[in-house]
Amino acid sequence: MFAQIFTGIAFFIIGIEHLRTDKFYKNVKPRLEKHKYKQFKRYTALTQFSLGILFIIMGIIENLEILNTSIFLTIYITLGAIILGLVLVLNKIYLGSILR
Repeated sequence: MFAQIFTGIAFFIIGIEHLRTDKFYKNVKPRLEKHKYKQFKRYTALTQFSLGILFIIMGIIENLEILNTSIFLTIYITLGAIILGLVLVLNKIYLGSILR
């Protein structure tokens, strides 16, 4: 439980850093126009925040033992796959390839 909560907090911190600085995007910035670059940064930070929320909420639900294990894992994997799929779609839209 605590590992998931701390991982969620770490994703929040990474999302804030994605919004504040350009150090994560050194190879992306020259290829994108200025307005597309800002959109890409914002959407990337949004996916980081979403993963952070997912980890924190699922860690709390796991600790409270509200759901059965199979339902918990199904929801966790489904929501995680949706968010990671969003990352791949954003890469395809803004960078032209899926994995960058």
